Amino acid sequence: MLLISTTLEVARFAGTVTDDPTARAGSVSIWWAVVAVGLLAGGFARSVALLRYAGIGLLLIATGKVLTYDLAELSPAVRVGSFIGCGLVLLGVAAGYLRVGSKRLENTGEKGGVGGGSAEDDLPG
Repeated sequence: MLLISTTLEVARFAGTVTDDPTARAGSVSIWWAVVAVGLLAGGFARSVALLRYAGIGLLLIATGKVLTYDLAELSPAVRVGSFIGCGLVLLGVAAGYLRVGSKRLENTGEKGGVGGGSAEDDLPG
């Protein structure tokens, strides 16, 4: 509910700043990405996997929206720059996720990857 109300507020504010519908759609996508990163950070800070998964899911939705809807009306040059920017953001989030997750595993003494455990843990004997 909070995400919906803040999304509507971001879209309303963007509409007062510019009349460009592409800018309004882009501002909503940026807001969703910011909230997703906040969920990831909160999930790591409080050791709550559900928050991290929600952050990843929201980031995937925001990325899908950017790549399918927001970039449709842009010129090819701006579209290429947007693809590069979106890719850099995703790489940054992935690198941060791995770095924080690895430190968390070192501190708790767990074994396996960031997701917890490994394929060898499932093998008998």
